Formats: sequence, structure tokens, C-alpha cells
Amino acid sequence: MLPLLLLCQENTDLQWRLVPSVSYKFTKKWEAVATYRYDLHKDLQEFKSSMVQGEIRYSISKKFRLETGYRFRTSHTEDQHRIFGSLRYDQEIIDGLKIFLATKYQFSTGSFDKEYMAVYNRPNHVLREDLSFEYTIPETKLSVSVGTEFFIKQDNTTKEWELNRIRSSFGIDNKFKYGNTFGIGVFYDDRTNPRKNDRIVLVTKYNLSIDDLIKKIKKEKRQKEEKK
Repeated sequence: MLPLLLLCQENTDLQWRLVPSVSYKFTKKWEAVATYRYDLHKDLQEFKSSMVQGEIRYSISKKFRLETGYRFRTSHTEDQHRIFGSLRYDQEIIDGLKIFLATKYQFSTGSFDKEYMAVYNRPNHVLREDLSFEYTIPETKLSVSVGTEFFIKQDNTTKEWELNRIRSSFGIDNKFKYGNTFGIGVFYDDRTNPRKNDRIVLVTKYNLSIDDLIKKIKKEKRQKEEKK
């Protein structure tokens, strides 16, 4: 009901993201992820931007993980570079239910040239504080998640940190054989700046886990050999 009410507001834009990705876990602690994203906006009528991202993840322990990476985003009007890093915590509260906490810092600019940064008053510095929950339905590979994320942006003039927007999200993911995971979701960005539109973003995700794919193939191969 809430998304339908929000769609009726004139200052809310409906957008869509297609997000395919590939991941590979080199060891129990190290993982690499490559992601592409294609965005539509203006009520799904126009191309907004596309993005490629590379990310490295390191598991400090079973509960804590460090992440860092680089993103390049391009559109008809501008390009953007982003460098980011985050600390993530997850804990199973009860069987099937996990809580996730994350603190992320991101540095974004159209160019790393010093003159560009001076003229266009860039780069942008943003802190993101995320709280989310994920529940895996018993005896299935289906999981449901909800979350809230706060974006705190540094003002380029005053250098003060201010709340920029609040993101509320909901998603469903399902794991299939051979390392394939499909997901759909939606999030709503509530901006603090009244001159900027809020937005509802529909998300379609796909991830291929190469290490899970290799493990599954090897397992099936062993099973066939044992039957001989």
C-alpha cells in the first residue's frame, strides 16, 4: 500500500535497476566481486546511467567483514568515479534470521584532476549507516530481507555532515543450483532536500558464484565416479 501511495506523489520518481554480478571466493577469507548496473528513471521512460564496479571482500571473522572497491558510472550528461570502503557485521539471532549492520564511506568525483575538483566543488564525501534483517524460509533457498539505510553527506561549503536521505528497502532472493542467485526488490529514497525528487527504485538482481559452481560440478563428478 505504501509504495502505491508514494507513486501518486508528484515529487516521487519510479526507477529500475538491472544488476548482474559475478563473485569468486579465493579462500575462506578473500572474495572478489564484479558488478554491472543499468538504470532507468523518469517513471521507467529514459536511460539514466550504467555502471561497472570491482570489489574486494575480506572476512576478519565469522561476524565481521571489510569491503573496498571502485565504481565507474556514466550517463548522457556526466561520468563519475567512486572509491568506497565499509565494515560489515552479521549475526544470526535465531534459526534463519540474521541481523546486518554496516558502516560505509564513499568518495565520489567526476574527475581526479585537482582543477576540476576546485572548479566544480567536488569530490563528495558520504557516510552510509545500514541496518537490515534477512530471514531464510526453512527447507528452502528463499530469503526475505528488509532494511533502513541513512546517507550522511558532507557539505562542500561548510564541511559539516548532514543527513542527505533515508533509504527503506525490501527484497526477495532465491538460490538455485550451480551458484546462481536471482533476486527482486524495491527501495524508497526519502530525501531531506525538498528541491530534489524522492524515488522508488525497482531492482532485479542476478549473481553467479564461480566457486559454488565449481564445487557443485566437482561434487557431481565425484558422485558419478562413486556409482561406477
